This record gives sequence, C-alpha cells and structure tokens, in this order.
Amino acid sequence: MYIRQTLTKVMAGLGALALAGSLGACSLFQKDDADRDPEGNVTQAGEVNVFSIKVGDCLDLASFGGASDDTVESMGVVPCGDPHDGEVIKEITLTELDQYDEYTVQELASDACYDAMDEIVGGDDWAGLSYTTLYPTSGSWADGDRLVDCIAAADEPTLTSSVVGLGLNS
Repeated sequence: MYIRQTLTKVMAGLGALALAGSLGACSLFQKDDADRDPEGNVTQAGEVNVFSIKVGDCLDLASFGGASDDTVESMGVVPCGDPHDGEVIKEITLTELDQYDEYTVQELASDACYDAMDEIVGGDDWAGLSYTTLYPTSGSWADGDRLVDCIAAADEPTLTSSVVGLGLNS
C-alpha cells in the first residue's frame, strides 16, 4: 500500500469553543486567504481552513497548519499550474458508522482513498504517487463531520498539473 500518512481535522463549530483556549484560540474560525475564481478554482495561493478544501484543490502539504499528532486546522492551496505536492481527488461521506471509532474511521478512509487512487490517478504504480487521508476527529464527528478527503501526494512539490489520469499516461 502507498499510504504516506493520515491527517485528522481539528474540530470546528460550537463544540470547538471549549477547546479554543487550550489551542491558544488557534484559527478554528480562520478566514481563508486564498483567492478563487467564480468556479471555485484557486487563482492565488494562500491558507484555507481545512473544512474549506474541496475536490480539485492543489495543496502545499508541507505547509499544513498541524500539530505534532498530524491534526490539521488549515492547509496551503495553490493554483494547480504552480508547483505542489498534493491534490484533493475525492471526498467521501462516511455513512457506515453510528458512533465514532478512530480505528474504523481510519480504515474506511484508507480503503476508500486507495480505491480513489486506482480510479482517478490510475496506472500500476499511481505514477509514483502515494496518498493521504483527511478524516474527522472525535470532536468534529460530534459536530456532524462525516467527510473524508482523499489526497494524492508526491514526495516533493514537483506536480504542476492535475493528477487525474496521471498514472494512465506513465
């Protein structure tokens, strides 16, 4: 399997207010500073709240606003023509679970993103890419978050276009 790492989201919403003091009031309510065109494509690089990323966003994974436990609250996005090392290739809603279990959430996310890499990137070795998953924490789950983001990842910021179909062309 080509997994590089898994990332979890910092909880957001009203349930996060109790945590804000211990996180130094971090940027749970951070304003996104990347520019997007009317279709939603990133036109100028910037940081966005982790809950604002979407399929097709190209990422600067090295810039993620995370803690040492790989919990992230923001990510750097760039226009896909600029050098980057990640792209959100699929978003999945977890409907299989009634209550949060991190191990099961991680396994469901990993399985779904592995399949997404085969489907979207393609090829025998996914053009040398790996993937990472961005999945809910127990706190964001309690606030209703069920979304998993599948991110195709390169070891270096060498991508300068979308990864869709990249493995089929290698």
